[in-house]
Amino acid sequence: MVYKAILIFCVVGFLFSGCDKAKLEGNSKEYEETNFELVESISLAIPNTIFTAGGLFSCVSLPFNISYDAFIPTENPNPFAKLARNMIPLEVEMEMTQVEGNCGFAMLDFVEVYLCLEGIDDPNDFTFRDPNNPNADFNAVKVGQFLNIPDGVGNKINLDVEPNAVLDKFIKAGDFLTYTKMAIDKGFTNDYAIIKTKLKIAAQLDNAQ
Repeated sequence: MVYKAILIFCVVGFLFSGCDKAKLEGNSKEYEETNFELVESISLAIPNTIFTAGGLFSCVSLPFNISYDAFIPTENPNPFAKLARNMIPLEVEMEMTQVEGNCGFAMLDFVEVYLCLEGIDDPNDFTFRDPNNPNADFNAVKVGQFLNIPDGVGNKINLDVEPNAVLDKFIKAGDFLTYTKMAIDKGFTNDYAIIKTKLKIAAQLDNAQ
């Protein structure tokens, strides 16, 4: 009887130790990162009334640059955004339509694109993320830019993307603002110049949720 008791105790002990081992091994496995992409589409209409005389000749150089900026209400319709993290700009493509001739983006000297939180109506109020203090509050992020736009660039351009931009705070807000800043150095005669912007975002599925 004594031997049987010892044997049963050993078997039970082995089973429990085996279960503990399996449990620990299962919990030690890390989730694999699931990468995917989100796309935001934004449209901007630049009125011809920015020229004081109006109806200037198409693609004719101006005697001075005209600054133009706009806050564009932006809504994120993608349901996956709430499940994503580490969202960074992958590509910013801009297309200009309704501008006659072959001028295209050559009518601009430069263009910059930012995201900011709702309620901001002045770029002087932008507070950017401090990489040395990630817990500090911020309300804007620069997404990309194209400086010194050359002649003959065409109707489509890709901005130089900011590699350290983090977009989580803005995309997850659902409603935010896209701020565009540009300088116009050539005229156009259409009522509006339309710029369509496609922001492609690299993201990771937040497996912790």
